[in-house]
Amino acid sequence: MQFVELPAGLDQDWHNAPARQIVVVLAGVIEVETTDGACRQWQAGEAFLPADTTGRGHRTRTVGGAVRLLFAPLDDGFSFD
Repeated sequence: MQFVELPAGLDQDWHNAPARQIVVVLAGVIEVETTDGACRQWQAGEAFLPADTTGRGHRTRTVGGAVRLLFAPLDDGFSFD
């Protein structure tokens, strides 16, 4: 696992997720835009699973201040089923 703090005002250009991982928002609000034009926000207590380890990826922004995240990488064969 890895704990990360993204600074207020972050507006990260297109990038890929480095691995299949669960991202848990510990504090703040993060906004993610995908290549299909979808844009979604997550706040403290919410989690998501970025799946774009190839291709153009996604853009990431912090909303209203710094954001603290927990990244939990998943094994290649991990399934939620």
